[in-house]
Amino acid sequence: MFPEWFAESLRIELVAVATGAFLAVIFLQSGLDKILDYKNNLDWLKGQFSKTIFKNSIGLLLPLLTLLETAGGLLCAAGVAVYFFNRPYGGVILFLGHVFVLLALLSLMLGQRVVKEYAGAASLTGYIIIALLGFLVVVN
Repeated sequence: MFPEWFAESLRIELVAVATGAFLAVIFLQSGLDKILDYKNNLDWLKGQFSKTIFKNSIGLLLPLLTLLETAGGLLCAAGVAVYFFNRPYGGVILFLGHVFVLLALLSLMLGQRVVKEYAGAASLTGYIIIALLGFLVVVN
């Protein structure tokens, strides 16, 4: 079906790069939004979590989430860029980016479930599947 030059290993590598690029866009935007509009994000989250076990921890959790998202996005972007020049190092950077993104997604999922925002939690599933796919490809 595919030309001989388009070997299976190359197709797999393209999946790693594509998921890395996708996650870079999503998580750089999300992390930068939290940095540039920190006060509004903090106020909104305080309202969302006002009746939960996290109500007194938002001041600590928002910077942690911002760090996970921004670092994950930056590492994925750097991994994609480096991958074209040095596959082994680019792969390591992509691996780290996927780890940070998955930690951010798990944090977001926990938050959505705690506030009983089940539709929001369900909407994260697609991102988790893409991040897991990319992670599995990068690991192998």
